[in-house]
Amino acid sequence: MRCLLYKQSSALLLFLFVMGCSVLWGQTDAARGFSLGVDSIHTTEDMCLMLGARAIAEDFFKGLEAHKSGERRTFKRHGKIVKVFPAQVIVKIEAGLAPCAGKITLACDRCDFRFDDEFMKSLQFDAFWKRGFDQRKAELGVLSEEESHDLAPTAKLWEYEFSVNSTDVPLTESLLVVLHAPDGRIVSRLSGKP
Repeated sequence: MRCLLYKQSSALLLFLFVMGCSVLWGQTDAARGFSLGVDSIHTTEDMCLMLGARAIAEDFFKGLEAHKSGERRTFKRHGKIVKVFPAQVIVKIEAGLAPCAGKITLACDRCDFRFDDEFMKSLQFDAFWKRGFDQRKAELGVLSEEESHDLAPTAKLWEYEFSVNSTDVPLTESLLVVLHAPDGRIVSRLSGKP
């Protein structure tokens, strides 16, 4: 369910600016990885959770070019074919929490989450490597715990970072990250590929 934005508030604008700059167009990570997309959730308590994620790997993706011929994709860097991801990919997720400007009127499957500090600290993550409809679970390693940054009196930014084992994973596969609530319900699914 998309966050309904009929009126703009300064906290929400600040939040969207920070999310847009840091997740989607961050200069430091832009050439070092690929986007896993964005998601937004509007709760019945009129709180919006905006999520954005990137997968990075030092300078592995710098200069990497995708070439498509029919259904087949190949990757090259400096004229040499590259077939697999590096041994480890780092996933960075930013989650911004702010009051929504509009009231929710439609039924949705994720409206009843109660977003607060306890909920944000208790998020759980799974990752999968996907090819078409086939997927296999990836091994995760925690690199840093979540942090809370106040963006405005009613808006916070949470950051999560963990490693994903990508040894011998073909570059043609997608990375899927699933965020779970403590009770096991899916909060969001973010995915992408180079």
